[in-house]
Amino acid sequence: MTRTRDPVTIGLLVYSVYSLALGVVMVFGAGWFFRNVGPFGIRNDHYTRDAATMYLAFGVAGVAALRRPTWRVPVLAVMTLEAAFHAVNHLWDVSKAHPKRDGPIDFVLIALSAAVLGWLTWRAARSERAQP
Repeated sequence: MTRTRDPVTIGLLVYSVYSLALGVVMVFGAGWFFRNVGPFGIRNDHYTRDAATMYLAFGVAGVAALRRPTWRVPVLAVMTLEAAFHAVNHLWDVSKAHPKRDGPIDFVLIALSAAVLGWLTWRAARSERAQP
């Protein structure tokens, strides 16, 4: 199996592109994002764009880590932590989503992302240790 087709590379690419796309949507479509993705509390476009900066940074770091294998474990570890903390935040506010059914769905999807990112981090660390 070539390096470009291993699960870590594919997963890192997917999460990096997802982070970049999410960040761009949050910056240029903050209102759309609030209505369709994150309808929690009162709409605040400034805070939506603030959160976008984090996703844009994750995306850029992830793309850089595709070319710099020694960056993979730390970048994936930080992505994992963010997703885990994000899942806890959604669990905390699970009943505050609008519509209500979105709260549990969002929590499960974000928690699954954290689990996949954790697995990718573990795979990347294991692969790094195996290198001579």
